Amino acid sequence: MHSQQHAPEADAPVSDAPVSDASERLLGATLAHERGRALIQQRVLAAWSGVLQQSVSAYERGTRTPSWSTFVRLLAAMDRRPVLRTAPLETSQELIGTAETRLETALGYAIEAIGGRPYRIESEIAAYLHGDESVYLDELTVWVRGGDGGLDELAADVARVHEVHTIRGPRAMPHLSFEVWGVTLFVVVTDEELPAVEVAVSGMSLKVAPAGDIRYRRPA
Repeated sequence: MHSQQHAPEADAPVSDAPVSDASERLLGATLAHERGRALIQQRVLAAWSGVLQQSVSAYERGTRTPSWSTFVRLLAAMDRRPVLRTAPLETSQELIGTAETRLETALGYAIEAIGGRPYRIESEIAAYLHGDESVYLDELTVWVRGGDGGLDELAADVARVHEVHTIRGPRAMPHLSFEVWGVTLFVVVTDEELPAVEVAVSGMSLKVAPAGDIRYRRPA
């Protein structure tokens, strides 16, 4: 629990020049991923860590690279710590597919994991399915209707195929996350009604939040 807020501090000197190397975006992408998993707003993370919100935004967008100490401080504010590991390089576009192809694959996995539960697609992907092509396609948020125990039941179903992370607590709505083909899926369990419209994508009929009712990944 975070019992006090830190006054904003100046970050260690870093270049404000556009980041050109994908490896230099890794720290910011990791921050965005962890913040998304925890459903924490940027302004809240800034208050907890003492790092200016505009700096957090720049790190996540890849226009600035945080120093290692700032990176660790931001993770600690989310009750996380860095763990380093290596993996083979996979730079071929043929191996990973286009963003659209990866998203379609992730949508199929999401619908399969949800099963017959009432759901609707939210956030940036909902906007994309309504025709907004300016959004990022690397994270998919789905709200699923379920009562007490719904999160554990859903997590057990997903865990048969994917490594799944379950999040619950006073600062986060119950949700789970897992990854498919480079797309991170966030599944939020709620007892609310989920009115939706149907959108056809690659032969799939998907239930999507109405354009005027889209809730983004970090609900208030």
